[in-house]
Amino acid sequence: MKVYLRLSETKRNTRSKAKLKIKNSFLVIRGLRASQRF
Repeated sequence: MKVYLRLSETKRNTRSKAKLKIKNSFLVIRGLRASQRF
């Protein structure tokens, strides 16, 4: 059971990390586009 819990935990962590990465890259792209407008 402990091993299974740990596996699901790491899976969730990697998923949230990937989401954060996507969010960050999206924000960076948006920032670049905004700066290019000026």
